[in-house]
Amino acid sequence: MRTTMLSPKPGAPGVGDSSVGGPSLRPADEPWPYCGQPGHRSSHDDESPAGPLPVVPVVQLFARDVPELRFPEGKDVLQVVWCPLIHPEQSYVALPALH
Repeated sequence: MRTTMLSPKPGAPGVGDSSVGGPSLRPADEPWPYCGQPGHRSSHDDESPAGPLPVVPVVQLFARDVPELRFPEGKDVLQVVWCPLIHPEQSYVALPALH
């Protein structure tokens, strides 16, 4: 198994750059992804579930920057996003999603 080490450096990445926590490239005709999981909450003590919530971009990788990562044919960017709230039904873990 091969591992790729991410070594982010402070900077000002643009939407066309690979980054950790930087801006994400999204198609203009595609809506921003939301977390649709029921029951997510803002804290362990919060009893009221939040409604649908926009996900937060975590990592964006372009194929040109990670040649050892195989991308599906016709695709050249991987985005990892997650819901910023907690999910009691999933043992309080972050729920990442790949786009």
